[in-house]
Amino acid sequence: MSRFSQAFRTTNTSAGAAIEFIAGSADRARLVELELTITSQVDTAVGLGFPGAKGITPTSPVAFQSENPGDGSTCGISSALAWVTAPTTPTNGYYFRRAFIPAAQQFRVRWSWPEGSGLLLLPSTSLALFLLAAGAAIDGYAVFEE
Repeated sequence: MSRFSQAFRTTNTSAGAAIEFIAGSADRARLVELELTITSQVDTAVGLGFPGAKGITPTSPVAFQSENPGDGSTCGISSALAWVTAPTTPTNGYYFRRAFIPAAQQFRVRWSWPEGSGLLLLPSTSLALFLLAAGAAIDGYAVFEE
């Protein structure tokens, strides 16, 4: 299994989607690690889940990079921070993970899953991190296995 990762800084500080991880039409991947820190001293609540509806027309999606560029693998997973229409909150408000990051900036949240497991993205689906209320922009990274 190949591993792909990406660091990011979100720009949205209003309640709603902060970043969306998007699978290509022929790609299956598992999120195995996600770490988040806040960029300013604002209490921030987040939730990770499959959106009720994917974002439409993501602006400037960024592809994940191989952690082993020598293996020749390419990744069909990308991320987006802006859309013509943003992803909607998960159906029935169901999130796989939720966290509250207090305003003191030294706090971080790290969610990880054992090797070979993780949150599965099927082809043409997405997974999104949502701000549950107005909060700070987020610095973070995500790691997928494909």
